[in-house]
Amino acid sequence: MNIKSLCLVSMTIVITSYGQKNTLIVSDNIALPRDTIVKEQLLTSLNGFLFQITKPNKENSFVLNSDLLETSVLLDEMKDLGNNNKLKEDNFYKAYLTNATQLNDTNFLIQLSYIGVNEGSPILRASFTLIAKKGGTQFYFYSPLKQNTTSWKGQTINNINI
Repeated sequence: MNIKSLCLVSMTIVITSYGQKNTLIVSDNIALPRDTIVKEQLLTSLNGFLFQITKPNKENSFVLNSDLLETSVLLDEMKDLGNNNKLKEDNFYKAYLTNATQLNDTNFLIQLSYIGVNEGSPILRASFTLIAKKGGTQFYFYSPLKQNTTSWKGQTINNINI
């Protein structure tokens, strides 16, 4: 094997290993879109979204600027969730797609869980709900905070809004 081939194989292994650090795990029993193109776009976009979580929030290309404010809070909570400080292990908790429900032609409700396995027992670190919105050839993700709080009623007591 010549040196160029060896370098190419080595780089491929490194890139593949690094790329799989943040790979989303999808169980066979998760109901995904039947349209294979939409399914691949959704999963590819979700993997890209998770991969870019470590970047500053405004640089995540899978979040629209119009949704950045409420989604930033969610993104901040999702940073470094893979690490288990007790076991001193990076990438211990893996992102699992636990549910994908189609809301309409362009939107999906996505549920992610960060789960690790220690001595055969699953350990749930966190669960998140996102909305995926189709835009062009990819999906954009945002927090359902606005939808979840539209029916909240406010009250003013002594010039304080609660």
